[in-house]
Amino acid sequence: MHFTIFKILKEIEKTPLYLSFSIIMVVTIIRCFLESIFSPNHHIVDFNFFMHSNLWFISLFCTFVIITNFITKEKLTKIIKVFSVGWSVILIAPIFNLFYTFGQGAKMMYVNGSLNYLINEFLTFYSRSTVVPLGMKLGMVLGSISIAAYIYYKTKSRGKAIFSLPIYYFFGFIYGSLPSFIQMFNTLLSNMVNLPVDGINNLPMWISIIFFINILIMTYLENANFLKIIINDIRWTRFLHYEIMLVGGIIFYFNFFESFNLIYLPKIILLTILCFFSFHTAVYLNDICDYKIDLISNKNRAFASKKLDFKTIKTILVVYTFFTLLVSSLFGEKIFLVIVTLLSISFVYSCPPLRLRKYIFSNFIIGFCSILSFLTGFVAMGGELKEIPPSLLWLIFISISLGATVKDLKDVEGDKKLSVATIPVKFGKLMSSFIIGLAFALAPIILFTPELIVPSMFAGIIAIIIVNYSKNIERNFFLFYYLFVVYFMHSIFL
Repeated sequence: MHFTIFKILKEIEKTPLYLSFSIIMVVTIIRCFLESIFSPNHHIVDFNFFMHSNLWFISLFCTFVIITNFITKEKLTKIIKVFSVGWSVILIAPIFNLFYTFGQGAKMMYVNGSLNYLINEFLTFYSRSTVVPLGMKLGMVLGSISIAAYIYYKTKSRGKAIFSLPIYYFFGFIYGSLPSFIQMFNTLLSNMVNLPVDGINNLPMWISIIFFINILIMTYLENANFLKIIINDIRWTRFLHYEIMLVGGIIFYFNFFESFNLIYLPKIILLTILCFFSFHTAVYLNDICDYKIDLISNKNRAFASKKLDFKTIKTILVVYTFFTLLVSSLFGEKIFLVIVTLLSISFVYSCPPLRLRKYIFSNFIIGFCSILSFLTGFVAMGGELKEIPPSLLWLIFISISLGATVKDLKDVEGDKKLSVATIPVKFGKLMSSFIIGLAFALAPIILFTPELIVPSMFAGIIAIIIVNYSKNIERNFFLFYYLFVVYFMHSIFL
């Protein structure tokens, strides 16, 4: 018996990882659908419930995989493959409850209450709870025992197997009581920073944040060197530009339309994550198409230096695109469409046959994408496009389009060899520096803020000096640019 089970586990660990992911996704989707139609209301699942429930279950799965890795020291991929086979245990609750209630179904909800109430529920296995039906308890027991058995087979330690049971129960309880713990966190944070926390908790967004924390931990545990390469390959100077545009939209909304409330905190955190994935989706798409240029001008990049091969880059691109669309969908159709537009623009900017990047007007695309980033922050908080002054949008478009010339300075040699007509290639470094300086000088004129003309002119001169005399042009320019943007935002927004 022991040999047979061990042999089965070995065979499962050899299955393709994509098959395990498919099983996890299919079983989770079925579970959420069954929970919806087998509830007392027997309703068809709506989109918010679908996203919420799927993220909750997959986050729980990831957490259990991480815990098992710490206990067994087994590779994450092997644990995922084995757990995917047993993941169907989550189907027990809705099916059992349907038969146990003679077809009426049982409503499954989070456990809500004070800390003392939660402690009592934890210690008595939900004895007082009316929202944790018998089917859910049965699924928890069977799932915990199955994982403990797996730990025993891997470690040959009864102590570790038995000790794991309360650990999995503890984390399962935390997930089952998330709204209460989030409310406690919000109250604590509100008292610390003296800010209001009124409104409905954005639970799906908090779950999404937990999900991405799990993904980050799993990536580190599986391949810390790979994660290090990814982090080192982040284009911080350019990425922070889009983050600043995003934050600018958020600040503009809260400064002119509504007072800040801590209930928006998960939205802001998730928008930051969204900005990271959307920007780096565009980056890796560009790296694939600019490979020959990077071999000349950017040899230290992960793809050009062969730290990441073509297959890995494509996989990262697919994963980042999926995460980008997943997160944007949580903000509703407006943000989703904005992000789809950004991804589409990234494609035509970098990839043949259009490959707009090779034309001299391509920097206007950067200006337009900067507007979309600003709009994402503003609209995600609840703003409308018609509420933004046109002069502010023109400021972003014109100034960023001109200032974006700086990004092409380091690629001049590669661009020349591949006939990419950027401003530095066509007009040289000196003329490019004047165009970049003009981006600063025009800002107060476009926005009709005469009190900022002198500081902006001075900033333009400094930008010209940085471009012509600095050794590390891009780094020094962006540091100065960030300081100027903070000063400018403070002057016009605050």
